[in-house]
This record gives sequence, structure tokens and C-alpha cells, in this order.
Amino acid sequence: QSPISPWEITSINGSSILYDDMPSLFVEFTKYIAEFVNELIQNNKENKPFNDDNSVIYFPMTLEFLHERLSSYYYRSSNSIFNDIQLIYENTVKCYGKDSQEAQDSDEICNSLKSKLRECLKQINRHKKIVF
Repeated sequence: QSPISPWEITSINGSSILYDDMPSLFVEFTKYIAEFVNELIQNNKENKPFNDDNSVIYFPMTLEFLHERLSSYYYRSSNSIFNDIQLIYENTVKCYGKDSQEAQDSDEICNSLKSKLRECLKQINRHKKIVF
């Protein structure tokens, strides 16, 4: 057996688990961002998958994986979400090169997502003095 982190447990007997350390505003924020990521996935289905060269990508991250993490309330801070979005872009550059169309598309998608995150955080911070 291997130890499991409590953050890896997202449901028991089909019921979602929300941890006490996750403010309800952050839960709503996460749901909203997950919906936005899902829209991006649906609008970009023709995107090429990453190469399977494990020597290039040490930490795989895709919009689908980001969506999975958001949907399971994996993240405990907005900074972690920003880091994974940046990782999507960095992985694309490693696979296809900085000047490739894929990297340009990834940059546009990631910037759009970061902008949406910042917009949400500003709204939350205006209504509640919570720092995520």
C-alpha cells in the first residue's frame, strides 16, 4: 500500500468531499473556472496532443487535466491554478517550439484563462477580503 494524501480523495461512495479549509467562495470560483475550461476544451477539440516523448515533458498538463483537477477541487489556492496554466503553455513550447502555431494558440488560450481567473479573483476580493 502507498500513502494517500487527503487532497487526492475527492469522493467517498459517490459523494463529493469538500474540505473545511476550502472557503465556499473558492468552491464557487473553482466551479466557474472549471466551466470556462470546459468551454475552452470544447472550442479547441482539433488541438494536437503532446508528443509522447517523456524526455521532453516531465510534468504533463493539459486543459483536460486542468479541468479534472478543478472539478475535483484539487486546488487549494489560485496560485496553483495559475502555475498549471503556465505549465500548459511551457509544455506546448517544449513540444512544438516557441514559434509554432501550437505555441501561439496555447499562449492565446492560457492568457484568456489567466485573464478570466484574475477577473474572478478581483470580484471575490471586492466582496470579501479573502486572499486565495
